[in-house]
Amino acid sequence: KARTVYKGKSFIAKPTDRGEGNGINVLDNIRELANWKALYPENDEIVVQTYLPNPLLINQRKWDMRTYVLVTSVHPLRVYMYRDGLVRFASSIYDANAKGGGKKTAFLTNTSVNKKAGIDVEDLTWPFPKVYAYMKKVGIDADLLWERIERAVVQLLLSAEPQFVRGFKKLQNDYTCVNCYQLLGVDVIVDSDLVPRVIEVNGEPSMQLSGEKDSHYDFTKKSMAHDLVALIYSRDSFASALANDLTELELSGYAIGYEDLGSCGDGAAVEICLRKHDIEYLLDMKKEEQNMGGFRRIYPNKIGDYYTKYLNHLESKMPYGTDRSTPRIHKLITELSKQSKWKSDNSVEDDAFFKGREEQRDEEED
Repeated sequence: KARTVYKGKSFIAKPTDRGEGNGINVLDNIRELANWKALYPENDEIVVQTYLPNPLLINQRKWDMRTYVLVTSVHPLRVYMYRDGLVRFASSIYDANAKGGGKKTAFLTNTSVNKKAGIDVEDLTWPFPKVYAYMKKVGIDADLLWERIERAVVQLLLSAEPQFVRGFKKLQNDYTCVNCYQLLGVDVIVDSDLVPRVIEVNGEPSMQLSGEKDSHYDFTKKSMAHDLVALIYSRDSFASALANDLTELELSGYAIGYEDLGSCGDGAAVEICLRKHDIEYLLDMKKEEQNMGGFRRIYPNKIGDYYTKYLNHLESKMPYGTDRSTPRIHKLITELSKQSKWKSDNSVEDDAFFKGREEQRDEEED
């Protein structure tokens, strides 16, 4: 069956115990894949993906994107993506017909691999605004691409939520945690049809700096770390602001019940019954959105309707006895996010954001 399904396909193989591009090989057909043990005699397992035959090229070179994704809640899910990131280039011209992918510096974009060719990190990476401007200049719909990337990341994390819940239940019965977070480095490659593909998710993305003067590579990482701390560790309270937002939503015709007030009985005509941990979730989100800096909340947000059918499917995958936190609160937050005061939208071209980044750079130089 595999020979039929993957006829004419190439594969990229990666060992599970190495990083920085070490041990990665391109296998030209299913026969080579069947003999993978010859390449990895010391490994009992490897990671295999179909090799993308038509990557979108920039200046004839292959590239991918390191996006920084911040998860501040798992169940229900809450996710931010940093508006700046790193586009990493291969140092050699890409050859789609090369056997075994050709030079590693042509099919791998890892900075650690390509800087060995004697090229500065600054020349191997672009910040997001630069690649965004390039795409606009050559007629590529960069806004559509960014939207697709965000949706791909959200669907990836939503699909993993049932497994996350199982894992947390084994570790502790109560898996809520104030100020807990996970920063992920999500690597994305784009094909010539402008379809993004998630390559891998790094649970501990490298924060190592290049040390080069005026480095956008270093600046992006330092700015992201600065904004992450501001978003997570604010001590301000927004209980009054949240109460006003919920009241405004109710006045618009959205019926909300509150368990602590006893307004969620069997006969109550409410669209959602908010429990204590729901209120805590909303308060945390309200607090975080006041300090997003360069982060953009990609879930939940005002396009939440896009994920409704997906969530209904995932609900059946949750461990037995798990409450319906994500599906239940999903619609409410979608409606709240449509109110202008619930900020989640910001453009990669946001002048205010990049003006702030330049001011921060100037302060560092002084």
